[in-house]
Amino acid sequence: MIWTSGPDKLCDWFNGAWLEFTGRTMDQELGDGWTEAVHPDDLSRCLSTYTTAFDRREEFGMEYRVRRRDGVYRWVLDIGAPYFSSDGKFRGYLGSCIDVTESRRNGVDERPAESVHFERGCHDGPSEAEIRTVLERMIASDMFRTSPRLAAFLRFIVEATLRGQGERLKGYTIAVGALGRGEDFDPHADPIVRVEAGRLRRSIEKYYAGPGAADAIAIYVPRGRYVPTFRYRRPEQPIPGSPVPERGSLFTRAPRPDRSARFRAVAAHSRPRPRSS
Repeated sequence: MIWTSGPDKLCDWFNGAWLEFTGRTMDQELGDGWTEAVHPDDLSRCLSTYTTAFDRREEFGMEYRVRRRDGVYRWVLDIGAPYFSSDGKFRGYLGSCIDVTESRRNGVDERPAESVHFERGCHDGPSEAEIRTVLERMIASDMFRTSPRLAAFLRFIVEATLRGQGERLKGYTIAVGALGRGEDFDPHADPIVRVEAGRLRRSIEKYYAGPGAADAIAIYVPRGRYVPTFRYRRPEQPIPGSPVPERGSLFTRAPRPDRSARFRAVAAHSRPRPRSS
């Protein structure tokens, strides 16, 4: 479930998976409308975490309960990060949520762990923080910004791998968890995941040939599988005329904006390492 918010902290877009989950319309969710589905006991903590991270221009991760379309509250893991335009202007936040209710019941920790070595084939690759920085930079680029489905696909498989759940990345789980398909999805009858995986690989290639040419870390999705790989790379020269975001600018702090009166009212209530040879 993907969402975005503007510089005023108010949400300005939700993808189809979010609307399907909550059973609400876009108009109902916009601004601070989404808070109506948050469990009352979690709302104050949820808004405090969000506004604190927002003011500091920092990534955040939190779990809270959201009312599903059938009236049942489900635990979700919400991860958000600031994004900036190519000229460094703060544009708001981009985030995604996954349902972690069953994992909580089974005692499985769905939160990202820095100790996880992922599936990189070596232990001297990029850190989790570095990978997430690149991920957010990619998703904030125009090619992913204009294709929410590919952005959701990429974020889903990267986050699953960072949680050590790469073995669960199959056509079915991706279709249901990232592409908004129902639980009756049949990967043999519907090729949507294979089609979107091909588009994703081409978009990643274009990203590293353009705005990501100077990035020192690469996220790749090998052909024939959905588990991404992460490695350091030698930055290439940017394509002439292509804007290259300043390294690390995604999490650069900026002056704190004034909170909107509407949001304040709601809130009141409730290093990269060297690559081995």
